[in-house]
Order: sequence, then structure tokens, then C-alpha cells
Amino acid sequence: MLTLGERVNPNRTSKNVSGDFYTTGFWHEGEESGDCLDCAIPEAEAPTLLADINKDDNYTHFIRQPETEEEIEQACQACEICCVNALRYAGSNLSIIKRLGNNPEYCDFVYHEGEIVLSLDSSGDTLPFAEIYREAYYRKLKIDYSNKFRFINIRKYKVNKLSQWIKKIFVVFKR
Repeated sequence: MLTLGERVNPNRTSKNVSGDFYTTGFWHEGEESGDCLDCAIPEAEAPTLLADINKDDNYTHFIRQPETEEEIEQACQACEICCVNALRYAGSNLSIIKRLGNNPEYCDFVYHEGEIVLSLDSSGDTLPFAEIYREAYYRKLKIDYSNKFRFINIRKYKVNKLSQWIKKIFVVFKR
């Protein structure tokens, strides 16, 4: 399903399949590249939805859109675990927006004053009114959002999520 958000964010990479979940990127010297750092952690969260990183698929992108509740949860977890916020949701499903914390770092739309509204400008940057939702998201997680400590504290949150993911891996290998 093609959404308004899919057409709005100019940073959406072309390798993504059509749909609400997507990854961002940029063009450099005539070649498209993804914003994701290719650590393979988002791919581990949603292995059937994201492309494996290899020489043919050199950056993270959605090869399939989630269809079940479990797959939607995997896509949301992949969005949250990405340390550079390169995975996004362009849909207007309120339950998914709320699941992603109504955070414009993950969602092209936010729930604002009783309506679902676009959180991005035409260049793909977060609109000023939507910043309050990003701040509220990190405040809820008890992360200091001040500019001075933002990167460090978000990293702590992401590392915590990473350690949870690593624990899942060890449980699988112990079996």
C-alpha cells in the first residue's frame, strides 16, 4: 500500500519494497547508499523483512513488508535497534505509531492534538512541533535528551537493546 509518507521522505532508498516500512539513504558520486551502518543487528531483528548485507545488497533495506502482528513487531524492533535511525515507518496506523513511541525519529507521522499528522518537512527533517514527541519518548525512557548528552545517552539505550539481542542469540546457541 503506497502511503503519503512513502512519497514525502526524499531520503527513502530505492531498493525498499513499496510499503510503510523503509530505510533511508543518500546519493554520493552517482551511487545510492544507505544510512544504516551495516552492523547486521536490524537484520537479525527482522531477518525475513530486511535484506542480508552482501556485495549485491550493500545496504540495509526492506525486501518484504510485515504482514502479521509478529512481523510488525519485528519491524518495529529493527527500527528501534538501529543506532542511526535509518529504519522508519511511513504509515498512519495509530497502533504502530504508538508502538514506536509516537517518535518522529521512527515515524513519518505522529499523533498530535487528536490527529495523525506528518512529522517531516519536504527535505525529510523533523518539523519543529514534532520535536516535543521525540523529547517525550526519551524522557519516558529516562534518557537525558539535552543536546550535550543526547548522543551518549541514546547510545546507552541502544547498547542496552543490543545486549538484550545478544542474550537472545546465546539462548539459541545453548540449545
